[in-house]
Amino acid sequence: EAGSNHNGDVELGKKLIKAAKDAGADAVKFQAFKTEELVAKYAPTAKYMKGATKAKGLFDLLKSLELSESEHRQLYNYAQEIGIPIFWSIFDKKSADFIESLGTEIFKTGSGELTDLPLIKKVAEKQKPFIISTGMGALKEVEDAVKVVRAAGNEKIIVMHCTTGYPCPTFEANLNAMETMKRALGVPVAYSDQTKGIEVGVIAAALGACML
Repeated sequence: EAGSNHNGDVELGKKLIKAAKDAGADAVKFQAFKTEELVAKYAPTAKYMKGATKAKGLFDLLKSLELSESEHRQLYNYAQEIGIPIFWSIFDKKSADFIESLGTEIFKTGSGELTDLPLIKKVAEKQKPFIISTGMGALKEVEDAVKVVRAAGNEKIIVMHCTTGYPCPTFEANLNAMETMKRALGVPVAYSDQTKGIEVGVIAAALGACML
């Protein structure tokens, strides 16, 4: 998970790709978004972000992290060059189409997009493996998202259990939710870890998480 930790610097993004490759990761993931499509102009920053940024609000913060299409292409080409699969979390339809044009073979949506069913449908129709994050989502909302993907004729679904605490206290990880979703949805279930340390990730793997 490289996310937007390139801080808007494509060269730092390349270093993150190299670090993932050197660590033996199966793939590396970034985020693709158009700030204007994602947040209101005067949206405030989240509480956990305060003190970590000089941005006046969430719009300005995200704008500073937004990479151009040319920069995303540089990341894709670099990952191809050193031999590690690369994909993106998609936050809007325009970004979905652009990332598809690069040739990426996997798509993901973040927890905030779980109920954005038009976006879910758009991504599902690309018929690529689709990872859906579920933080703060009710089981019914997860079921609705999976139904939209299946209605598009796409069965290549992974549902990712996660929490939206940054960091997440260990006692709130609720790994039993993986088994609940696996039974209810009949799809592979993964785990997105926001806890400190590696212990919860190890337990999630032992419980059958297909991806971390």
